[in-house]
Amino acid sequence: MLFSARGAPALAADPALAVLEGARSAPLGQAVARVVELLRTGPRDELADRALELLADLGSRGAQGSPACRELLAIYAHHRLAPTRARAYAALGGLRDREATELVQGGLHDASAEVRAASARALARLDARQASATLLRALAHGVPEAAPALGQLGDAATLDAYTRLLGRVRLDVMLTGYDAFLQRKDLADAAKLQAVAQLEELGTRDVRGLFSALLARKGFRPSAPLRRALTASVARLTPAGKPAASGSSTPTPPGVAGKP
Repeated sequence: MLFSARGAPALAADPALAVLEGARSAPLGQAVARVVELLRTGPRDELADRALELLADLGSRGAQGSPACRELLAIYAHHRLAPTRARAYAALGGLRDREATELVQGGLHDASAEVRAASARALARLDARQASATLLRALAHGVPEAAPALGQLGDAATLDAYTRLLGRVRLDVMLTGYDAFLQRKDLADAAKLQAVAQLEELGTRDVRGLFSALLARKGFRPSAPLRRALTASVARLTPAGKPAASGSSTPTPPGVAGKP
């Protein structure tokens, strides 16, 4: 049986920890293979979670997945414990295994909000642009983490569909996606300018805060037309007698979501 029950001896005394510690300093390809082999033995839950976290970390350092790794992570993605399922999706995203896109999309339908969030973030890590329609549905059904993922992945048509969710999805959640959309270099100015205009029509302080934060952010290099549009919008949205500039940070999505 792949998954062992809790209640084994203390984790610190488990000799399998030496495998994980050794994998941390091994060449990336060897490290992934060692961790996968350890997971195949069906370690108890605490150790499995550490192994999955290490796979995600190895991915952030440049390691890539393999068919064997994907097959094993697919099993852990159906683990009885939601935190372990979430770690499996995080590992798939971290390892940049684009062949796992369909598998990761399945996590958006999980009963656990933690797992759905991990799946949305993993799709962004995978640059899974083909998952935009699925992410839109997930966002409409209460997965707030789909918003920033869409901001990273969506094209102009996706941005248009995203904007149609205004009024159905909480504005603070929507703004996390717009934050990413408006920073994209590969998205046409026309789509971004339209989004700015549509957001300005809402006339809210949160919209002004997003635009102000973008303009103040180091590394934000908008085109001249987009900068002018954002600056003008901030001025129009600023109450008389108050400075137009704002150093407020952009909102972050809540961690509570409903099942799509």
